Amino acid sequence: MKIHSLPCKDRPREKLAQLGVGNLTNPELLALILGSGNSKNNVLSLSKLLLKQYSLENLKNTTLAQLKKIRGIGPAQAGKIVATLELGKRIFAETNSLRINSAQDIDRLCTDIKNKNQEYLLLFCLNAQRELLAKEIVAVGQMNRSLIEAAAVFRPALTQPAAFIILAHNHPSGNTAPSDQDLQFTKKIIELGKILGVTLLDHIIVTHDNFSSVLEYLPTR
Repeated sequence: MKIHSLPCKDRPREKLAQLGVGNLTNPELLALILGSGNSKNNVLSLSKLLLKQYSLENLKNTTLAQLKKIRGIGPAQAGKIVATLELGKRIFAETNSLRINSAQDIDRLCTDIKNKNQEYLLLFCLNAQRELLAKEIVAVGQMNRSLIEAAAVFRPALTQPAAFIILAHNHPSGNTAPSDQDLQFTKKIIELGKILGVTLLDHIIVTHDNFSSVLEYLPTR
């Protein structure tokens, strides 16, 4: 059965859009990476066959040559798999057991947004030892922070679970001074964090060559 013949709720791409990446199965995630199947197997069936041959533990160590030998996996698809696995390894290496001790540490982890033309709001989740558990994009674009749902910040933090969070966003203008919206949003997150038992350690504004802490502009808490 071709993938387009499946009900929308069973197609990986549509399921991703409707339910989010966290609700996809391993074969569905792999199907999104592969992109297409072949004349004998649709992409979802091909993904299941691949995962039947290689467990996730074994798949992460497979080589391009090994994947290309699998019937139905072409060179382009094999390349997508090894590239995705390598990217995951690099992300894990960057975040695993990384202790956050200062605003400078966060600034170094924001290099991917410093030169963006849009604003990106990042969330850093930390455990009680201030080790980095996760880094997530909370919002993108010219953000009205008063409209950003607090759940977008605290849902990942509570899922980890995190003892501390740090927020960071870029100012494409190059000005590191917080806006009134930045200040009000930060105060709201501080107060909600007290209720939920998650402490906001800092909110950093980064630019191409500088950074500042929103907390430095707030009255003593």
